[in-house]
Amino acid sequence: MRSATFCSGILAASLLLAVVEAAQAEPTAEVREQAKQTQALLDQLNQQITARRFPEALKLYAAARAAAEQCIQQADAKDAATVLLTGPIRRRLADLHGSLELEGFELEPLGTNLKPPRETPRKPPVSKPAPSGTTSPAKPLQTPPGKPATDAVSFRIQVAPLLVSHCVRCHTGDKPKGQFSLATFAALSNGVDGAAVIDPGRSGQSRLIEIIASGEMPKGKQKVSAAELALLSRWIDQGARFDGANREEQLAKLTPGTAPPSNPSPANSTPEKPAGPSPAPPPGAIAFSTHVAPVLLAKCVGCHGGQQPRNRLSVESFAQLLRGGMTGKAITPSNGAGSLLVQKLKGTAKDGQRMPLESEPLSAAQISAIEQWIAAGAKFDGPDPARPLAEVVALGAARGATHDELSRQRSALAAKNWKLAIPDDSARTTTTDNFLVIGNVSQERLEAIAAEAEKLVGPIRTALNLPADKPLVHGRLTIYAMAHRYDYTEFALMVERRSRLPRGQRGHWQYTVVDAYAPIVVPAESKDPASADSLSPLLTEQIAAATIATRWQVPAWLATGLGRAIAASGAPKDASPPEFDERLKALLENKPTADDWLTGKLPPDDADLLGYGLARYLLTTGPKLRTLATGLQRGQPLDAALTKSHGRTLAELATQWLATPPPKPARRK
Repeated sequence: MRSATFCSGILAASLLLAVVEAAQAEPTAEVREQAKQTQALLDQLNQQITARRFPEALKLYAAARAAAEQCIQQADAKDAATVLLTGPIRRRLADLHGSLELEGFELEPLGTNLKPPRETPRKPPVSKPAPSGTTSPAKPLQTPPGKPATDAVSFRIQVAPLLVSHCVRCHTGDKPKGQFSLATFAALSNGVDGAAVIDPGRSGQSRLIEIIASGEMPKGKQKVSAAELALLSRWIDQGARFDGANREEQLAKLTPGTAPPSNPSPANSTPEKPAGPSPAPPPGAIAFSTHVAPVLLAKCVGCHGGQQPRNRLSVESFAQLLRGGMTGKAITPSNGAGSLLVQKLKGTAKDGQRMPLESEPLSAAQISAIEQWIAAGAKFDGPDPARPLAEVVALGAARGATHDELSRQRSALAAKNWKLAIPDDSARTTTTDNFLVIGNVSQERLEAIAAEAEKLVGPIRTALNLPADKPLVHGRLTIYAMAHRYDYTEFALMVERRSRLPRGQRGHWQYTVVDAYAPIVVPAESKDPASADSLSPLLTEQIAAATIATRWQVPAWLATGLGRAIAASGAPKDASPPEFDERLKALLENKPTADDWLTGKLPPDDADLLGYGLARYLLTTGPKLRTLATGLQRGQPLDAALTKSHGRTLAELATQWLATPPPKPARRK
């Protein structure tokens, strides 16, 4: 019995030794060569992405992915050491996959076999016992909110604002770039698909530090400074501790006074768009944008701007001006003479100190204009009270510009935007009566796009009941004709500061009074006018929507919806229905409510789709749309114009349409 037990023990030990030896076996030469070739492809892919040569990068990505899959399949049939050899390959492939997705490319998700291996997060370093004679803390340091320990970096007060400023704009929401969310500390801790980006206690081994130090992230011009990177590294080296109250709280809310960054989300299935500039003031009225803001920008921002404005009074925006400073409110609406701002400009304040300090005083006419503006209620006529004063001034100047003056301004803006978005690809341009077309397609194709756009002017004028004796868009509409989808995503990222574009989108529009434009991805030329890739429907949608936005005070989603509906109704009878018909049908099955829709609680893409459905309904009512257009053209509020044309307000029409969606209208030949 003992002999049998002894033999069994020897056998077990032998088996264990065999397993250990197998686990420690060296990968075969064939597997090593395959891994080497895969790494070389990944290196080339990284170089092409860094150089922004995306056609080559996409080809290399496909080759590298196929090579990685082959390498991993060989590893699965070999030993544990060979399997470990594929870990770096999978991590590298996932990183580069994420980089391409950041650029807007739609890639097939990585399968389980290609995803990086999960790594067990290391525990923060344990504090060493305190020297004799000192008090050793009973537990690892947890800094109370608002009271960071000496030399300890506070996540809440120091790190969170840094991440909010540079990173959260792209890495938040339902689909954060690269599948990496920084919405909360918990999300940061989760890393990318389970792979940690922070190695507590070892900043040099942390992926987050690596991609920032290399300049790979963040995209754009808002790079992390050396001091900020050192601060972030020090926080990781100290254990990457969290000193807030709730790991699930939004980073933007952790630090008092830290506002969340603007996360452009398409108000029109497109770039971030203000709710719409306020109506221009009546002729002859004193306006903030044209009479007050230029004076403040020229005479006051120098001292009352920046990070430390004098007496804590900032005039860099209308909102900051209203907030006031150390001595209280600067303006009291409807009380011009009693407002501190006017008294300081006149030198009649209690302290007798005249502003601007040590500079020439404002003229009597300038002070009088500011006083009259305040006395009339200190109303704001810009797109957003928080926007910089320079933007508001530009808006005021654009409102007063002639068609030709504004056209020249927009032409200069177009050249600047193109250089910012696609600096390595020179643009061609052409101009027509109603459009400036700029792009990286051939000159012949550019001229054809311009001609097609002009052909659409008449039908759009007819659909919207617009006069024929004026330009379709005051100051012309710029059309950016882009040869590639990645040019389009780069434009959205660099010019519009947008983190994403809806999947499959090939065009959008934007109107800010100062500028009016429509970037599009030029479809391949087709001899079939009914082709889904036809240029005409894409142009019609953007031109009609932008025209509506420049003329009527309506929600952006309604402008987009009407543009889409006009494009759909004008398509050939045998053309395939636009893709958003199917998306709208699926959305309606979820039974959205009119209240959520009209109060902005729905995602912008969904609001646009519903706007398209409602617009299709309005177009089926025939002459009523012309009545609506006439009312809006005369300056009537939307509800008043709708009540006159359709007998219902916007909310009532939306509720009715959602309850009983109308059938699709027949298309015109």
